[in-house]
Parts: sequence; C-alpha cells; structure tokens
Amino acid sequence: MIQDILPYKMDNHYYPDKRCRSQDLVICLQEGKMLVKNEDGVLKFPCAAMLSSGKDYRYLFNVAGEDYYLSFTTDDVPAAGYQYLSLKEIRFSGKMARHLVFAGYTACHLARWYMVNTFCGHCGTRTEHSVSERAVLCPACGVIKYPQINPAVIVGIIDRERILLT
Repeated sequence: MIQDILPYKMDNHYYPDKRCRSQDLVICLQEGKMLVKNEDGVLKFPCAAMLSSGKDYRYLFNVAGEDYYLSFTTDDVPAAGYQYLSLKEIRFSGKMARHLVFAGYTACHLARWYMVNTFCGHCGTRTEHSVSERAVLCPACGVIKYPQINPAVIVGIIDRERILLT
C-alpha cells in the first residue's frame, strides 16, 4: 500500500513532544471502527477542533504535510455528521483519497500495537510510553517493546508477455 500514497510522502519519525493543534487530524477508534465524516461525497478524518475532549492524543506520523494523532479516549464526542466505519467500508467505498486510506490503516496498526502492549507480556505490569522513541516500557522489569514491522516483497518474473512466476 505504500505505493498508494504517491506523490505524497510519509514521515513516521517519532516526536514525543509534539502537541496536537486544532487543525491536526485525529484517529478515533471504537470497536475496530474509525471515525469519519462524509463531506460532499468524500470521507474525511476529524481534526482536533471537531472533537470534544482534546486530551490524551499521541503523535503518530505525518502524511502529505498533515500531522496525525491517535486518541486514547473513547469519550470523544464528535461534531454532527461523523460516524464510525470499518476500515473495509472506508477502503472499498472509494470516497477517501488513497493516501488517507493508507494513513488510516497505518494508524490502526499502531493503535492495535499500543492496545496489546498496555501490560508487559513478561511480568504483567502496566507499561509506560517512552519519552524518547516509539516504544512502551515496563517500569518493573525493564522490557522495551517496539512496533512490529512485517516487510514483504512482491516479485513477478516475466518473459515478454508471459508471467513465469509470481
């Protein structure tokens, strides 16, 4: 899906001190669904100004010059017109730009990683967010957990017009 964001670029450097501004986009998840608004036939993520809580947001990444944050609260009340849709509904609706769909999937991946690492897998203590890198730390036993990266390569071997191997 990385090819889906061209000509845009993604900057996934971790900036722990970055604070969410009113115009920044916030990914809100509830029961595996993402908060979006259908605006003139185009699905959009909410900006921070459209949400009620304005707290507990973690910087995720920047795509096409826009900062994305993850909301860790489930009590964010969006402005009228927003609804929760599954990633599949968003992707196959054709109503969201491909680079935004990519951002949504990447944000969902990171949200799941944060969620499953709320507690240390070694000792069971509640983990803490690192102040210097995208990681969670166990204050009791010192385990450091990073997001998993699962790279893949797709190759096609062709001979003129024939596909020999994929």
